[in-house]
Amino acid sequence: MPILRRALMPLTLAMALVAAPTEATAQVPDSDDSGLRKAQAYLTLAGQLFRDKDYEGALNELRRAEPLVANSDVHPVVRFNIARCLDELQRPGDAYRAYQRYLELSDAADTRREKARAAIDRLRSDALGSFRIKCAQERTSIVIPKLDDTVRSCPYEQDEVIAGEYVIAAALQGYEDTAQTVRVEGGGVAEVSFDLVKLEVVIPPKTVSATRWGWIGAGIGAGVLGIGFHVAGYQTMADADRTFVKDKAERDGILDEFRSQRAVAYGSYAVSAILLGVGYYLSTSGVQGTTAVSPTPTGFQVRF
Repeated sequence: MPILRRALMPLTLAMALVAAPTEATAQVPDSDDSGLRKAQAYLTLAGQLFRDKDYEGALNELRRAEPLVANSDVHPVVRFNIARCLDELQRPGDAYRAYQRYLELSDAADTRREKARAAIDRLRSDALGSFRIKCAQERTSIVIPKLDDTVRSCPYEQDEVIAGEYVIAAALQGYEDTAQTVRVEGGGVAEVSFDLVKLEVVIPPKTVSATRWGWIGAGIGAGVLGIGFHVAGYQTMADADRTFVKDKAERDGILDEFRSQRAVAYGSYAVSAILLGVGYYLSTSGVQGTTAVSPTPTGFQVRF
């Protein structure tokens, strides 16, 4: 007999305490494997608790032992007794799933397997329910994480769902995501309806910068400066007309001064126009408050 099988023999004896409580004693296996020694201790305690009808305590010890006996001959027996504890605790959904997990692990044609099948048939009506999910918006997608990550199309129906609580998430482009928690009762139908809320396109408020008044003020100042040079230029020409000019050089000097004053005036007008334009743009582009745009059957609705 292989060494591992000899080491697991006492564990099988310990599980017999759970499967059919009797006056039996499990011995620590003659092995250096600390995991097996721990497993034996857990299973021996589980047998005692099961005989004392402390099914919750027995369940906890069995779950502590299960990972230590994985891939061994004892593992199916541990799973079977986990299902028995859940059955005794009147948790039909969990017991149903646990019996199924036992059958997936063991294909031996024995009494224990027959009992598991009988328990599944007995628990079916109390352990299984159905979903009926409806959505007000077409093309809504739903996800039920407890089942899997599959994206399903709404409306959606599913039978033979293990009883329990499920979170159902719904999403559709242009609408707010939402989720509902629903409880599926054994033998019942859980009906869920989604009516999603449209998203509003919110345009962030634009802050009107205080510097716009600086641009406008500078534009007005440049305009006033231009007017001043314009008036000064014409005053220069008027004074020249009233004054006797001695020679051509003196007249040319007066004309040069006039042209300079006129050029500065025109330049000031141009700068004033630019500065006033910038100030005007800053004034009209700034929007106080929040603007919300909502789609409607005939177009869009804008609220300020």
